[in-house]
Amino acid sequence: MGAIGEHIAASVILGFDGWSVGHVPQDGFDLIAFDDIGALRIQVKSGGLRVNESYRSPSYHFNNGSGGKKRLRVNEYDILCHCATDVRRCVFYASNTVNKVSQRYPQSYFDNINKEQDTWLRAVQIFREGFC
Repeated sequence: MGAIGEHIAASVILGFDGWSVGHVPQDGFDLIAFDDIGALRIQVKSGGLRVNESYRSPSYHFNNGSGGKKRLRVNEYDILCHCATDVRRCVFYASNTVNKVSQRYPQSYFDNINKEQDTWLRAVQIFREGFC
C-alpha cells in the first residue's frame, strides 16, 4: 500500500501550479517536490478505511512514526502526507506541526477534494516560515 500512496501523493502535488515531483524513496522521506523557491522532502503515510468493532464508525488510521518503536522523526522530512488510498485523497502537514505518533480521521475527512490544495499550501507556508 505504501507505493500506491506515494504515487497518489506525487500525482496530487503535480496537479498544483508550479510544482514538480520526484519519487526518491529514502529512509525518512519518499518524494521531493520542487517549486521556484526550492525543494521539500515529503514523507507519505498510506492508509485505508478501517472497519473495527471496537470503534463506533469506520475511520482512517495513520502511523506517523518509523522504526521498530515507531518514533517521530520529523527532522527527516519537511512535509507529511496522509494518503487515503481507497479514495485517492491526501492531506498535508508541515513537519514542525507533527506531534503525534498516530492520527485517526473519521470517514468523511477525505470527502472534500479542495482539502488537498488547502492543506498543501498551508503546510508549505508553515514549514517555510518556520525555517526561512
